[in-house]
Amino acid sequence: MVALVDWAIDKSSEASRIKERIEKDNLSLSAALEQSRRIQNDKRIIEAFQPSESDGPFSETYNIDTAEYAVLQFLEGWKNRNFGLMAKHAINLTRKPFKKMAGEMRDMAEYVTLNEYEVFRIRHSTVARCDVRVRVQAKTLTKVVAGQFDLFLIRYNQDGNVAMPTDQDCIWAVQQNCIYNVMNEKFADTL
Repeated sequence: MVALVDWAIDKSSEASRIKERIEKDNLSLSAALEQSRRIQNDKRIIEAFQPSESDGPFSETYNIDTAEYAVLQFLEGWKNRNFGLMAKHAINLTRKPFKKMAGEMRDMAEYVTLNEYEVFRIRHSTVARCDVRVRVQAKTLTKVVAGQFDLFLIRYNQDGNVAMPTDQDCIWAVQQNCIYNVMNEKFADTL
């Protein structure tokens, strides 16, 4: 009986599935050429990319689509215990709802209070990755931790994938393991 019901459901949606497959198979030549051009353009930009590095101090006057803005907002949210601001600028690979992500930020930073921070260096190492060196003073449950730490950001597109250079409406997001690095005193390597 269950098999009969499943067959009826499949049969009722068969026309729409066939239509979707035909549309997918009939990718127009112009669309394929456009996609190929975009991929070639992305490859050229990636190959021509030269890493860049900026030393602080950094202000909060950056455009909202920059890595500098995202890292400063994340750190400011952490310092002010604004977990929503942290969640807005944190990597969210599993696409959790905003409130759930803010709760996760609260859980992560609950026992690590950021007292002070200073961003020393921001290095754009690839078109989609940015490495940051920051001096932090934070209070954990048992002690005050002070030192330099590394964190990084990744640029994501609207689909949640690592962004290509030609992608539009992308965001920079901070890898939030920096909270655990502070808590566990995993200081940055100093060369």
